[in-house]
Amino acid sequence: MNADMFVVRHSQIGAPHLIAAAPVGTAAARIHVINAGDGRHAHPTQGLLDLFTIRHYKQRLHAT
Repeated sequence: MNADMFVVRHSQIGAPHLIAAAPVGTAAARIHVINAGDGRHAHPTQGLLDLFTIRHYKQRLHAT
């Protein structure tokens, strides 16, 4: 899919962390993971608002 980022909302606590910890060399390891809420943490609109703010002020997302 050539995605630049992956926004995750999942009922299981730690799901976004599990995805972000993908082994080096896999497709998942090259994607930015945005936690839009997991388990009883954060509401999805907060995650999307954070993403909007990051994209507004920082046009490119890359590891430095």
